[in-house]
Amino acid sequence: TYCFGILGNETNVCNGNGKCVDIDVCDCYYGWEGEKCNIPKCFGISSLDSNVCSGHGECKSKDQCECSEKWFGENCNITKCFGILGNESNVCSGHGKCIDYNECECDLGWGDSDCSSEIHTCYGKNSDAPSVCSGKGTCISQDNCECFENWFGENCNITKCFGILSNETNVCSEHGNCTDFDVCTCESGWTSNNCSVPMCF
Repeated sequence: TYCFGILGNETNVCNGNGKCVDIDVCDCYYGWEGEKCNIPKCFGISSLDSNVCSGHGECKSKDQCECSEKWFGENCNITKCFGILGNESNVCSGHGKCIDYNECECDLGWGDSDCSSEIHTCYGKNSDAPSVCSGKGTCISQDNCECFENWFGENCNITKCFGILSNETNVCSEHGNCTDFDVCTCESGWTSNNCSVPMCF
């Protein structure tokens, strides 16, 4: 049998990466694919796939990645944060994960670019998180939010609609939800600023 002009018992048939099982039909060995077994795979992913080598390198031969700059490891899945490899226990000062080159994702209670500063938290969020204090205040000390104007509550998640706190049962005339300062979202069948007018059909 011949495969692409090469006799089936030659060592270079199917590029040396498979067996010639029928005329121009190669059965590729593990780590190779393609009609002529000339396309390598790295750790089960085709070299033609953008996710090969963790998306940070090129698959040059079977299970052999050539990593892009700033990426390391046999599968190019390790980077560095401030000179320390991402798989070392002391990366990000031992208080976070290295998620991209020089980019740490800090554990709760730790901040700064390398997670080296102990910071306070408010209700399970770091003080520097955009969503701390419901995004409606500033975390000034441990579990102590200073709310912006017209926002109240420990976590700044309560506002007022027309003089009534948003967590009161009679807010928005008991026919809607107070979703922002003086903004009622009325239930079906009710209208007006404070949901006090029934809709007639």
